[in-house]
This record gives sequence, C-alpha cells and structure tokens, in this order.
Amino acid sequence: MILRFACRYTDGRIAKAEVEFDSTGKGFIRRADDSYIRSALEEALVTPIQCEVSECRNGALATGPAVAQPGTPLHAMAMIASRTLLKKGIQMVAIEGKPFQV
Repeated sequence: MILRFACRYTDGRIAKAEVEFDSTGKGFIRRADDSYIRSALEEALVTPIQCEVSECRNGALATGPAVAQPGTPLHAMAMIASRTLLKKGIQMVAIEGKPFQV
C-alpha cells in the first residue's frame, strides 16, 4: 500500500511525499519533496498513534481506543488520518493499492 501526502505552504508551494508500506505494515518513505515533509513523516513512522478500532459484536458495531505501534498494519492505516501530521499541515491525499484489513 502506498499513501501519498501533501502540504501547502503559505507562499502557495505544495510539497508532496509518498510512503510505501510492505505486507507487514513497515513504512518506508519513497519520495519527499523537501526536508519539512520528510522529517514529519520520519517522526510519524516511528511514533505510536492513538486511534480507534471497530469490530462487529453480536450484530452491533463496537468501537474502542487503541494504540497503533509502528511497523504494524494498524499503524499503517492510522497514518491515513494522523493527527500529528494534520497539526503540521500535512494530509493524506491518495491511497494506492489495497488497504490493510485490521
């Protein structure tokens, strides 16, 4: 799975980056336009992410908090809406490939 990210600077420039996740959920930066977006993604790839997980229990959807550890499929999926990246102005703009089932 490949996630594409973008960041728009105040001067109108757009920086883009791609992160590829292997079948185990480990992420690698394939491309980054500049050091700002690269360093933010490097930090995000090694930092646990607070997220929510859902499952079907007795016909009802149950959702609860979880901590996605780096290098796992859950962490790869949590990178899609990482609050840390969003606070830095970096958002996920596209997914290529099949998302992980977690």
